[in-house]
Order: sequence, then C-alpha cells, then structure tokens
Amino acid sequence: MVEITHFAYYQGFENGDLVVMPKADGSANVIEQVATFRSEHDEYQDTVRELDMREFSVFIVANIASDPADAIKRLLPDFSGYHSLYGKAFSLVLDEMGKVESVIALPNGEEALPA
Repeated sequence: MVEITHFAYYQGFENGDLVVMPKADGSANVIEQVATFRSEHDEYQDTVRELDMREFSVFIVANIASDPADAIKRLLPDFSGYHSLYGKAFSLVLDEMGKVESVIALPNGEEALPA
C-alpha cells in the first residue's frame, strides 16, 4: 500500500486520465499536469488556465471541506490590496444556490455571529 500525503498527481491518459488527489493538497496545481493550456495555434492561454485553476479549487473545497467557515475562508479571494477592509467584520448571507445574497459590514467592535 502507498499513501500519498502531500501533492496531487496526474497518472496520464494511458491510465484513464486519473488524478490522485490527497486530502492534504488543496491546490489546483495538478491541473497543469493534465492540460497544456495551448490553443490550436500553440499560444499559451493564461486566462483559461486561471479559470480552470479557480474552478478546480472550488471543486476541491466543495468535496473536502467539512466546516462551513473553513470553506468560506478558502473560497474567498485574497483581500491584501484592500486596506480599508483590514480589521473589519462582515455578515455574509448566501442564497439557496450558493450565491452571495447580502454582505453587511458590522459596526466596529461587533463580532460576527458564531457559525
């Protein structure tokens, strides 16, 4: 028996396009092993790569996250460029389709309700 613990890998077309995805690897880096992201004119398609990586990351979170707060934390983008958001708390409501229904900035000092 072999236990893969850190990084996903692609076994190749000849092995049924199987991707081995260990629980410890929450990244989408394996996608670059599966696809070349080259157009029919052999041009690298960075936009397609970014979209595929994001969609695969969402797929991973949806299939391994057991804690809703952890899932939201992993799905939200990096806000490092938005200094006005630093130290703020928000209440986030998702609709029945998983889309953001509302976001409310909580007053200073008010804590978000526990999950």
